[in-house]
Amino acid sequence: MLRGLARPRPEPPPVGEVRRVDLRYRCGVCGAEVRMTRAANEDPEPPRHCMEEMELLTPLE
Repeated sequence: MLRGLARPRPEPPPVGEVRRVDLRYRCGVCGAEVRMTRAANEDPEPPRHCMEEMELLTPLE
């Protein structure tokens, strides 16, 4: 938890710099799933849920 607070927040992308992505993630602890459709870059960091990084379900192309 402290590691997450120690990292500075990334700067928001400039207007128009958000890219379309189609990624699905699943929480390994509780099974919740998230679909990410837009991100600042094509290979975004996995979201966190239940204090853990979520697992990528869709392959990166």
